[in-house]
Amino acid sequence: MLGPGMSVEPSANLVAKTQGQPLRIAGVVTDRRCRPLSGATLELWQTNADGEYGPGHGTPEMRCCYLQGAVQTDAAGRYEVETIKPGPYKGEAPPPPAHIHVWVAHPNAQSLSTELDFADDPYLPADATSVLTLHEVPGGLSGTFDFVLTDR
Repeated sequence: MLGPGMSVEPSANLVAKTQGQPLRIAGVVTDRRCRPLSGATLELWQTNADGEYGPGHGTPEMRCCYLQGAVQTDAAGRYEVETIKPGPYKGEAPPPPAHIHVWVAHPNAQSLSTELDFADDPYLPADATSVLTLHEVPGGLSGTFDFVLTDR
């Protein structure tokens, strides 16, 4: 999921200490029949605002990730994540679009691994599929993205 030797580790309160533009993402996880999936797990990982994943970014010694974590959906399939807007990869020219990696899983559905890209990103390719439109709100940015999982 994260690549060789990498895993998602707890990082409680890290967002509060991280510089960057605050970002809130919310949505619903459903099955293909639009039924909410209670207890779905979303694992997320991203760069910080400077485009770095963690210590050793861009080297074989890289440890993932400054900003990562997991949330579960409520009884109505809803989730909410508070983070910061990630920066484009540091040291790549041109960089890929800034994005947040997301892995969504539920016991009764096929898991999904994708990247959430941002509609306003100058490096966004024309064929991008998981695109999040952000809106300015008091205190930062906000976006909504729903996930649909297929049956097993």
